[in-house]
Amino acid sequence: MPRIKSFDETETLEKAMELFWKKGYHSTSVQDLVDHLGINRASLYDTYSGKKDLFMRAFENYRETTKKTYYELLYAQPNVMEGFRKLFEHVVRENTDRRGCFLVNITTELVPEDSEMKAMLRENQIQFEKLFFDYLKSGEVMGEIARGKDLKAFANLLFTLYNGVQVISKIESAPSRQLAAVEVVLQLLEE
Repeated sequence: MPRIKSFDETETLEKAMELFWKKGYHSTSVQDLVDHLGINRASLYDTYSGKKDLFMRAFENYRETTKKTYYELLYAQPNVMEGFRKLFEHVVRENTDRRGCFLVNITTELVPEDSEMKAMLRENQIQFEKLFFDYLKSGEVMGEIARGKDLKAFANLLFTLYNGVQVISKIESAPSRQLAAVEVVLQLLEE
């Protein structure tokens, strides 16, 4: 007879992500996960087959949730420039605890030694640059951005800036400095 799960998988992925975020992948043991998640070792292995699988699923859950949040945040704004301002304000505000971004942290911890993770992170980059490109393109169609700009390059620049802001937020206590850099990039779009 199959076992019935006595835990909520979404909640478990969120809690696992928080622990991996706090301690890093390598420093998180299976026993840490068992203790933090409040599930027994057998349930963990039965559902996730181990630490790496749980980590990959937690990462994918984080990635999808973040992408959806950013999409909604961008498209809720009255124009593209304001959308990117709000996105970066959100990013800076979310990093007041100086723990950085989960994705950026795992990138620096696991790449280049983990080729599977490197491939997932590259796919994440492609998806976020596409989100930024599509949003920029909508601004071009609406006349908010002059035609003829290399929007793919701007999408890459914004993604690079996004990741840089996440890293710098771990040491920078003045969010205004990071947001000033965002304004310089947005001015390039408006020219």
